[in-house]
Amino acid sequence: MDIQSQNPAITQNDWESLKKRLTKLGMSKWGFLKSETRALAQLLHTNEHIGGVIFGHSKPGSIMLVATDRRVIYLDTKPLFMKSEEISYDVVAGITLEWVGYRGTVVLHTRLGDFSISTLNKKAALIFRKYVEYRCIEHHKANQK
Repeated sequence: MDIQSQNPAITQNDWESLKKRLTKLGMSKWGFLKSETRALAQLLHTNEHIGGVIFGHSKPGSIMLVATDRRVIYLDTKPLFMKSEEISYDVVAGITLEWVGYRGTVVLHTRLGDFSISTLNKKAALIFRKYVEYRCIEHHKANQK
């Protein structure tokens, strides 16, 4: 099933542009097979830009965290089920990344609780962490004015 049959508002050019952006952010070919990736296109707002993405496993199963210029999106999709949470940079307290061998764990610490994800994609994890840290600093500076 292609992305347009799921959401006719998503054009083929939009999908190709999204795929290029996700590839630059470290998304592997495996990541494009995940249902969360297809659902992501439906959740992005007009002119919202992705700066980091990570996918892997958590207690509920396969999940994805997406950092944009406006928010962090927690995304968990299963057949006939989709759960997404919007996390404002207002509530992000920090991010930790631990790596042992070929497996890493990223924990997004928020005032709402921690969002933990186990991943094999180190490149995407490093980009995600750097972008979230950058957005938190920028958000903090903007709130100081």
